[in-house]
Amino acid sequence: MIYVLPTELSKAGLKKIRRKLEKQNSIFSQKKYLDGLYLPSHIIGRKKQAEELLLHIESLRQGFVVPVISVYGRSGSGKSTLVKFVCNNIDDLACFAFANLRKAKTVFGCANIILSEFGMPSLKSADGINKTVDVLAKCISERLESHGKKFMILVLDEYDAIFSDKRNNPSDFMYKLLTLEEELRQKDLWLCIITISNNALSEYTLDDRIKSRMGNSEVFFPPYTKDDISQILKDRAEKAFTKKIEDKIVQYCAEIGSAEHGDARRALDLLRVAGELCDGTKITIHDIDSANQKLQKDRLELVVTNASYHQKHLIGAICRNLLNDDSGWTATSAIYDRYKSIIQDDVNPLSYRRISDLLVELKNTGLVHSRTISRGRAGYGTEYRLLFSPHMVGPYVGKEWWDRVVSKKLRKDTANALLDRLKPRSRRQSSYNSIFKKYGI
Repeated sequence: MIYVLPTELSKAGLKKIRRKLEKQNSIFSQKKYLDGLYLPSHIIGRKKQAEELLLHIESLRQGFVVPVISVYGRSGSGKSTLVKFVCNNIDDLACFAFANLRKAKTVFGCANIILSEFGMPSLKSADGINKTVDVLAKCISERLESHGKKFMILVLDEYDAIFSDKRNNPSDFMYKLLTLEEELRQKDLWLCIITISNNALSEYTLDDRIKSRMGNSEVFFPPYTKDDISQILKDRAEKAFTKKIEDKIVQYCAEIGSAEHGDARRALDLLRVAGELCDGTKITIHDIDSANQKLQKDRLELVVTNASYHQKHLIGAICRNLLNDDSGWTATSAIYDRYKSIIQDDVNPLSYRRISDLLVELKNTGLVHSRTISRGRAGYGTEYRLLFSPHMVGPYVGKEWWDRVVSKKLRKDTANALLDRLKPRSRRQSSYNSIFKKYGI
């Protein structure tokens, strides 16, 4: 007789799992329409931004090309989707290449990603950035010639990744791209660079020579409103599900999506996961709540567990500060002091400026929110708060560490409660050290 351990997966068990999934997925007709990366046949709620983008691009017909268009806005606001949609529908005017730079960690890595979009192999760092720009110029010329066009649009998505390179100078790379544009013009070929990021290009550290050359052509994407997200969800739900989704379910998803910075991608994920969690026949409010909780947990785990050593301890410093502060906000200086106190003794702490950069990166992940406050004569300062409970985030930083932090906080609160009962004040002062010693504070 063969015994199968409960943890083992048999062929019959696999079939059982597949049948369960088939039942759950029976509510879907085409799940691809709930994919945040899916390029729709029409765009909702972004007519103004499309007009602004086309205004810059169509200026070619009057003999003028904007060197750089800065497209910026919060994550999930439809920036990449609209730029792709516009470029795909002006193929009579221009060729375009779309490069996502998120995976690049250096300026040279960004250059190689751009080359890969033209079907070129990656160059070695020893070749230098100048050679990559020369190869790029040749690729652009050959593509325009093969398509019989004179206008190329180069889209650089997640452009802010260039500024994470602290060894090389992003300004020099941008300068070389602008110089490439001028060289192509001498051949009667035109290049327009569209950068997509969370912040306007002018907000990044660029030399004045770069800013003066690239101009001030910006397209801002505000967060989606609740009505915008509702329309997007209705449009996608009609194609994605076998049955009509109730309006109250769509409105509830839109309400959650608009509350979280108007993120349409988040709302689509919420509706998709709710469909996967339902009984296969109908999506309920409970399914939406369960999906929301699951997505929050998954996103937290992804962001925190994949963070670098210093980023993870920075997140831990925020959690530690907010555990002891009822206001829900903690200043950059307080975060930095706590961060230095919790990193290992044999690790050199990062500079205050670098910590400020990492805090901005954490904000872009949707883990924290920031505000600028006035401190009077001390000037202005930035404060941060978690968008999730410290008790949800802390265990991902380190479960044992967080358990010790919470335990110490509990002992301190207990000791303080006992001290508050002591009267008179002199007795309280004399007992302070003994009580705290008893509870190991």
